[in-house]
Amino acid sequence: MYKTAYSNPATLIPADAATLNAAQKTIDFAAYSLTEPTVIGALLARAEAGVTIRLYLDRSELEAEARGNPTLPTSPLHALLSVPRIVIKVKASMVLMHLKSYVVDGALLRDGSANFSPQGETGQDNSITLTDDPLALASFQSKFNDMWNRPDNLSVTEAVEASASYATHRLHAR
Repeated sequence: MYKTAYSNPATLIPADAATLNAAQKTIDFAAYSLTEPTVIGALLARAEAGVTIRLYLDRSELEAEARGNPTLPTSPLHALLSVPRIVIKVKASMVLMHLKSYVVDGALLRDGSANFSPQGETGQDNSITLTDDPLALASFQSKFNDMWNRPDNLSVTEAVEASASYATHRLHAR
């Protein structure tokens, strides 16, 4: 199976929601930006249904979303922070982790240019591809596992606190 869809004027949200909602065992999810409420809702629903979810996030985008508060109280990500079946790691380096991809049950890969944000899924000119190609699945899974196993990965709290600490240090250094 190989399917491509484009946003603007179409929305990619239903395709992502349906793909995530089909998960029975695992979701490995790499997101530069993750703020789209329907996508977050699908992740929460799957975790509640017993699916194990590993989220790998970009540090710079997470820090921008957190606005200095490690509990992310005003962010859509807040709901994901304390769910037992959802484990979140953040890339330590400020070099972008720009993937917008996930694999469901080791059997279906979503890849493309569309961020998991309202604008990325609807307003911007983006694409997603869904495939069950074994080579594509193995390639993404290998990349995801390599990122996941980096020894310097951070938790959400560590990433946001490091950013706030750096900003405070810069302010006092002036």
